[in-house]
Amino acid sequence: MLLRGVTEEDNGFNRQRKGKENWRCRSLTPGTGNMMAALQAALKNPPINTKNQAVKDRAESIVLKVLISFKANDIEKAVQSLDKNGVDLLMKYIYKGFESPSDNSSAVLLQWHEKSKPPLLV
Repeated sequence: MLLRGVTEEDNGFNRQRKGKENWRCRSLTPGTGNMMAALQAALKNPPINTKNQAVKDRAESIVLKVLISFKANDIEKAVQSLDKNGVDLLMKYIYKGFESPSDNSSAVLLQWHEKSKPPLLV
């Protein structure tokens, strides 16, 4: 079944995202104790090449739910577990989250931003 305005390629990604990463993220969020795996799953296979905004919005929503679920003292360790490309992708999602803040998201995203930015060279 194709969603309205979704191509076969986008729908394939959407099914994959909803089927694997979305399920994996939901099963790993608070209460399960494995937030690092939830972050890795949420950042896996970003919808970079899709033109479907609904797919991009869904991916953003999943990543932001995972970020907001982290405890403040675990953020630095989570960022350190990512490679350079992972940190770059994380920063893109952080900035997207700033575009449409909700509840306490801005404060949490600021913590992620602080831990994700590269150190200043002196």
